[in-house]
Amino acid sequence: MKFLRRKNDTNTIRTIRNDDKTETYGVMGTVGDLLAVNAMSYCDAPCDWWAFIDTTGKATFFKAKDTLLEYVERID
Repeated sequence: MKFLRRKNDTNTIRTIRNDDKTETYGVMGTVGDLLAVNAMSYCDAPCDWWAFIDTTGKATFFKAKDTLLEYVERID
């Protein structure tokens, strides 16, 4: 599993893809960063929480990055 970011980007947003980059699982980042780039238009969760948005647009929220990573590892 690969966590890819845009070149010269300093935010927490990462695209999650399989190892050979043929399948995309979704996008992850803090709620604040995802709101800042309009990946989400509105969210009740605190800005320091982490979010995973799958390819269908469903968002799942986590208080800690470690919990998000455990969730994502089960997808593959």
